[in-house]
Amino acid sequence: MSFTNVKGYGLTSETGLSNIRIDRDILMIPELVTDSFTVDSATFLKPCFDAVWNACGFPRSLNYSEDGIRIDNRI
Repeated sequence: MSFTNVKGYGLTSETGLSNIRIDRDILMIPELVTDSFTVDSATFLKPCFDAVWNACGFPRSLNYSEDGIRIDNRI
């Protein structure tokens, strides 16, 4: 996954807007590979979401608990 033209963008959490912005035009997220069609997509994609949140100064995606479980009803 990659995002283009994102330099200067940030993320908003329940605590407010991150003051750290993406510092590059192209944000490339490491690829993930699976051999299964039955993998839980929320669990499988968590490292990708974490990487996007990391680029905005967060330690991890805040849409997941500390244990890595997806939190429903989060933006």
